[in-house]
Amino acid sequence: MLTNTVTQTLELPHEPGTTITVRMLSGEQLKAARQVKVKQSLQTIVDLQGLDLTQLQTAAAESAKDLEADPLAEYDVRTLVHAAVVAWSYAEPVTPENVSALDEVTQDYIAREAIPATRSEADRKNGRASGTPRLTEVTA
Repeated sequence: MLTNTVTQTLELPHEPGTTITVRMLSGEQLKAARQVKVKQSLQTIVDLQGLDLTQLQTAAAESAKDLEADPLAEYDVRTLVHAAVVAWSYAEPVTPENVSALDEVTQDYIAREAIPATRSEADRKNGRASGTPRLTEVTA
């Protein structure tokens, strides 16, 4: 499926009357958001170098639990939001600067709507982006 023509207009539950139109993300866009998250995780490991092995193992276990509990944990939210937003009802135009200015709650909501709804454990381990998109009412 060509994702660049599939969009959905979302009404923000925390901001009644405000809508944001998001596109279905391509495999490349999802991969890029995962790669940014991996780089951030690696930087965290570098920052933790002063910890002993037990502390590092504890941090790794907590990170693994986060991934299991929250599918968004494997993606960089900012990367997802910048790739997904195509229009909105705000008076300001959609620009990279304005997308970055969205509050954390709005960015989180958009990112959750943009990621695939389901990925099997095998797909997650193998880096495959199977599953169906969360976009439920699509227009082409």
